Amino acid sequence: MIFDPDAAATFESWLRIDNYRRVIEPAVIAHLEQGRRLSSALADAEVAATIRKYREIYQVSEVEHANVIAGITGSGGLIFERAKRQLSLLAEDSALIFGLRCKMLADKQWHQIASILVASTTRRSNALITRLFSILLTLDETPQARAIAAHIAELMGSDVELLLALPVSTGARVTWAESLNAQLVNLLRGSPLDDASTNSETGEFRNQISFRSAIAMGSELITNLRRVVMGDDQLVGALALTAISYLDLGLARQTGDEIRRKETSTHWLMVEVIAGLSGFATTRA
Repeated sequence: MIFDPDAAATFESWLRIDNYRRVIEPAVIAHLEQGRRLSSALADAEVAATIRKYREIYQVSEVEHANVIAGITGSGGLIFERAKRQLSLLAEDSALIFGLRCKMLADKQWHQIASILVASTTRRSNALITRLFSILLTLDETPQARAIAAHIAELMGSDVELLLALPVSTGARVTWAESLNAQLVNLLRGSPLDDASTNSETGEFRNQISFRSAIAMGSELITNLRRVVMGDDQLVGALALTAISYLDLGLARQTGDEIRRKETSTHWLMVEVIAGLSGFATTRA
């Protein structure tokens, strides 16, 4: 094989820039997720010191540094990819809430457990939206930010007003409504998204994660409840497993067996629910 010095130099340059990105990316994102603007994050003494240190180590030029920052916060960057993932989770939560509320209307016996699950899911959704607000603060008035804002409005409706009125961080005096770009706030409040704000990338993920898709997923209540059971919050998962048993006892027992086979620690309430399901099935046999 003939040695190609140009190709070797190109690869070396790519590796150098990629290593630089990997070092500064966590420091920058940690500040952005606290609801700070990009300019504020980059001006932070610790972040600035990290950037200076590794720009010198990797010999990163001003243009290369600007490209790295754009890659973190711009279209296709980690921030935007995180937003798409959080929007997917928000759509799943919306589907679960829709399905539970329908069940509450159809069957009074569901009212108590469904109310608790709706409340816990709403808290999780609110946390997701707060993180999405931080991303909007970073992206500012861009097609990506406009698409994200419109999508949040589509999923949350008027409920978003309560979150816009919250302070951007603990102890802060300014609210999200005051901090975010005015056009983004209007979109969050339901203003229509103009065609110029939808490109192939933003249009694709908005079509995949829409209120219509959330309603469609809402009919798959068992699937949505099982997702909660397998999630990180085992206290809420125990309630979701109980709800599954109302719909399909066999599946509830099977799901409980899967959890029991895991080597991770299990919340005491989950243990009791699983034991109760097994006992109930035994007495009926």
